[in-house]
Amino acid sequence: MAQSPEAMVRLTGVADNLSEDTIRDLASDAGKELLAVLLALFVDERVHRQAQDEQTSLLGHSHRDGGQRGG
Repeated sequence: MAQSPEAMVRLTGVADNLSEDTIRDLASDAGKELLAVLLALFVDERVHRQAQDEQTSLLGHSHRDGGQRGG
């Protein structure tokens, strides 16, 4: 989605009026939020993998038990 030239000029005008401290604060807040999102995704993926590993392990045990009984 492309932004109109007018919107870009308005955004540039707003950025020109921000102090360096404000820009640093905004960047810091954005960085913290990004870090939180990435950490949440990492944890979610790890939990998902552990659940898959446990399920695979349980299926493997049940197949082996069934194979021993049949033999």
